[in-house]
Amino acid sequence: MLMGASLAFGASTSSAYANELLHPPINVAVTFSVLGDLVQRVAGDDAEVTVLTPINAEVHEWELTPDNFAALENADMVFYNGYQLEQWMRQVEATVSQGVPVLAVAEASGYPT
Repeated sequence: MLMGASLAFGASTSSAYANELLHPPINVAVTFSVLGDLVQRVAGDDAEVTVLTPINAEVHEWELTPDNFAALENADMVFYNGYQLEQWMRQVEATVSQGVPVLAVAEASGYPT
């Protein structure tokens, strides 16, 4: 959807500068590195992706840091695994701005646990 909108806008104007001003990258927070890689590859330059848990950290038991809270407060969208992998999602949901999509990728896939 985001890429389609970008292509439609790009076709209607020849000014790359205007495109940059009207369509800045969205801020996306993800809970772990695999999701970060996936989102970055799909979104490309249309997203600034922040991974909340460092590589080799225990995702189940991660405790959000001040930098994590700042990234969540600025997020336009949040992706997480779901199926209770991230035990700290209540903190995430309480931190993001109202109306920001918080999407459980594994649960949305429809695959059973």
